[in-house]
Amino acid sequence: MLARNECAGHNRFIMIRTREEALDALAQVLNLDRRQQIVKITVYLAQCLTPETRQILFRAQEGLVEGRLETRVRERVAPEPETEEAQEKPITEDRVHGEIVVALEALKVAAVVFDVFPSLGTRFARWEVARAALHFPQEVRRLITEGTDKSRAAAAEQTIANVVTRFRPWWHAQLTPLSEVCNRVWEQQPQSPWRVGAKSLLDIVATTELRAMYAAKDTIPNQQAMFEPLTKICAVLQRVLSKAYPTGLPPESALAE
Repeated sequence: MLARNECAGHNRFIMIRTREEALDALAQVLNLDRRQQIVKITVYLAQCLTPETRQILFRAQEGLVEGRLETRVRERVAPEPETEEAQEKPITEDRVHGEIVVALEALKVAAVVFDVFPSLGTRFARWEVARAALHFPQEVRRLITEGTDKSRAAAAEQTIANVVTRFRPWWHAQLTPLSEVCNRVWEQQPQSPWRVGAKSLLDIVATTELRAMYAAKDTIPNQQAMFEPLTKICAVLQRVLSKAYPTGLPPESALAE
């Protein structure tokens, strides 16, 4: 294990080849203070020899070490309730921008959850885990840390599964038309270094209250009614990503999926 190699005290350049070694490195990083975390995970990324190990540690760097989900949640303006009166008010670009930024941070954490607990990816969508992370950012971070410890991983995974299930939204069963219109919007987007996939667009819209900006009070509207607002959301998303990643989305990022 990576931890035992480092404790040997030789400070030699240790290669990270397997998923287990990447998670072992992640466990060590999460036990450090924030300044040390940033330094250490940068070193570990340089030691990764496979795309899988680099992806695990890169996502951890984005979602946990340098992530700002808890700050975003504290600063976030509470969304308006889904009432007919609220829906008549104009949706500003600033509000859409804010919801996208929060969704992106939450989805980065969700990507780490799936890296640490791969079997959860067969049970839940990434946006479902991200919504849970929005409600309990500190708890999810703690469970990720426990998930890197084999003796506590099973219990931590079950706890996360319970939290995600509890926070499934009322419109969960109506997701099909939303998914279909995300595909339509994605197909009409021009090629770009910041073009996310249809699945990622759906994740971003479903994670926060972006969906509530165009949904009717008790149902998701038809695809034509959703197409224009989703196209506008996608345009704002491109601008947000171009500022966050000036050279384009990194291939290791979960947002590139």
